Amino acid sequence: MKYLVLLLVWLPVFSFAQGKGKGGAKSKLPALSESNREKLQNAELELSHLALTMFMDSSNLERMRACYTFIPKFVEALKVPGSFAFAFDSVPILSLQYPSDSSFRVITWQVALEGGSYRYFGTIQMNKGKDLMLYPLIDRTDSIAMPQDTLLSPSCWYGAFYYNLIETKAKGKTYYTLFGFDGNDLFSRVKVMDVLHFEEGKPVFGALIFDIPDTIAETFPFAVRKPLTRFLVYYKFDAQLTLNYNPDDDIVVFDHIKSDHEHGKDIPISLIPDGSYDAFEWKEGKWKYISNVYQLTIDRGNPPMPNPSPNVNGNINQKPDPSEAP
Repeated sequence: MKYLVLLLVWLPVFSFAQGKGKGGAKSKLPALSESNREKLQNAELELSHLALTMFMDSSNLERMRACYTFIPKFVEALKVPGSFAFAFDSVPILSLQYPSDSSFRVITWQVALEGGSYRYFGTIQMNKGKDLMLYPLIDRTDSIAMPQDTLLSPSCWYGAFYYNLIETKAKGKTYYTLFGFDGNDLFSRVKVMDVLHFEEGKPVFGALIFDIPDTIAETFPFAVRKPLTRFLVYYKFDAQLTLNYNPDDDIVVFDHIKSDHEHGKDIPISLIPDGSYDAFEWKEGKWKYISNVYQLTIDRGNPPMPNPSPNVNGNINQKPDPSEAP
């Protein structure tokens, strides 16, 4: 029933998503006139009030009611010519992720539900100048039986709040790796490394570009289903976990997870970071797994020592001259 409600709310949008987009095409931000900027600023003010209700209201009913009011008003704002160039900075719940060529943007947000879980909402807005072209994202996480090895579409989306997007290429194809957060449930969280690409101009989520050796996958404290189309890391609700691209080392870094044995292996509430890090490196057209990427080795027989400090005369390890005493 909840998916029917979502479809009804987004239904007016689907008529704008019938064209042929081309992911990766060189694009520029559309022109935004002053009059249209003013329209968007006025819409942004109204959306911001609804966003605060969605984020802060203590009533689950009021949060969801604000969300279902927010969606059509947001779509009306996106219909304003040049809206792609407007960042909606004052709407605190929105995350907007762009590829380098600004050919599209992925917009996501989340609403907390009763019981400690979240519902995710979003859309892909293509950069079509004055023409609006949207692909609404319908969160079907609860009904996706095998999220790790399934190709998905905007209408059947593994819902997440995306906080980063990077691009990779292989055999002339562009992949947009998305990093996201899924609140999952009262006891556990999930970090998501999903892949967006375009087939005949239409967005597809998931791709067979993850390479984790079977011997490594077997050591994970949660099941890793292969072949992987997206990478999920499950962990305890109050743990802090990193999963993101490190531009300095040109790798994706994430916390290595272990079970604290309190609840047993394969139960997310028992999974916590152990202080080490694993990684993915883009190589030969795949995200290849690297174990224990940052290794710190200390010779316990020769621990590191600080350099001695000189006295006022520049001498090291010398008794002070009595004449130097204050």
